[in-house]
Amino acid sequence: MQKSSVIKAQAQKYLSGGNLDKALAEYEKLFSLDDVDPYDFVLAGDVHLKKGSRDEAVALYGRAVDAYEKVGLYKNAAAIGKRALRLDPGLSEMHKRLGNIRASEGLVKEAVQDFLKYHEIKLNEGDREGAIEGLELACKATPHNVELSEKLTALYEETERAGDAAKELARISGVLREKGDQEAAASHYERALKLDPEAVSMPVVEEEKADEAPASEEDEGASEAEPDETPAETKEAPETHDSPHEIPQEFKEGDIAIRQKARPRAPTVDIGEVLKQFKAQVDSKVGSDDSQSRYDLGVTYKEMGLLEEALNEFRVASADDKQRAKAFEMAGLCHFEMEEYEEALEAFRRALQDSSTRDEHYPGLCFNMGIALEAMGKTEEALDRFREVASLNPEFPGITEKVEALAEPSEEEQ
Repeated sequence: MQKSSVIKAQAQKYLSGGNLDKALAEYEKLFSLDDVDPYDFVLAGDVHLKKGSRDEAVALYGRAVDAYEKVGLYKNAAAIGKRALRLDPGLSEMHKRLGNIRASEGLVKEAVQDFLKYHEIKLNEGDREGAIEGLELACKATPHNVELSEKLTALYEETERAGDAAKELARISGVLREKGDQEAAASHYERALKLDPEAVSMPVVEEEKADEAPASEEDEGASEAEPDETPAETKEAPETHDSPHEIPQEFKEGDIAIRQKARPRAPTVDIGEVLKQFKAQVDSKVGSDDSQSRYDLGVTYKEMGLLEEALNEFRVASADDKQRAKAFEMAGLCHFEMEEYEEALEAFRRALQDSSTRDEHYPGLCFNMGIALEAMGKTEEALDRFREVASLNPEFPGITEKVEALAEPSEEEQ
């Protein structure tokens, strides 16, 4: 079998002579080998483009995206994906792939735009399930975006998915509560209860749903959401509670007061009574020894902004070896949100004790510790943690900038 270098040279020779078909034949030989350079697919696609074979070119660009993703060159994959979309803007799957790539790179604004384009194409095609998937991905990328959540809820209701609509309303109720908008939070929660009380009362206790969870990354801003310095998710994170690397956005009291005064007062709902009923229903169905359900319940409380209740559930769940690491991590996130940085740091340390550097979520834990240390003013210790993250995963979103930003003052002092 010929070496790839020999085949490439022959292909270039044919291209120089203007024999495009023979050049493509050489590239086909090349693609049968194991050591194909992703860029070879791009070159072959360019040849097809010269011939006017747009569809073939787009297909080869798609193979290039596959190859670049496989070796972790996500920026290259995104660049070639954009080239394919310039030729055919209606490639819905390419929009979704680019959205996932950009989300994994921390480019939330761009990811949301791609997911919304995927949603739009599917909606125009009459594919309601695909349209829903696009909005779900967009909401996952920017979970604090109330406007997108409302659109997703409406689409759930239109397709008679009352349970999903209720869960989304309950989730966004927690977001609104975090922002200090208690009335809107209560209103959304009441709507959720009216749609499907069972779905809201036990959002994650059902056995088949035990591993599901909303993802987290960004604050609000419609499709204009901007990335911040919160701990990032691992690439293509599955929709579970297993890797919750996020420190939530903080809100200034003045901003909250302005928003509340600008909004007409809505009828109040006794959220305390609603919560009391919710707890009673949960306790009747979940035993204290059911650590997975207790952990999931803690996540639900956290999403509702009920941090003390969430901490209680994570403490129960941490008694189980299988849940300990992630339960302590989530407890750390709760403490951080409550500005209890010492407690947050201790919780993250205990999570690390039950983790290995080989674990996928280990870099995220280190990053969370760095953020907590930085908030406490312990810059040198924070820098050590960020450097550890960089050594474990150089592609971790935002880590290079974080290390450089904290390292600069030290270098100036020297």
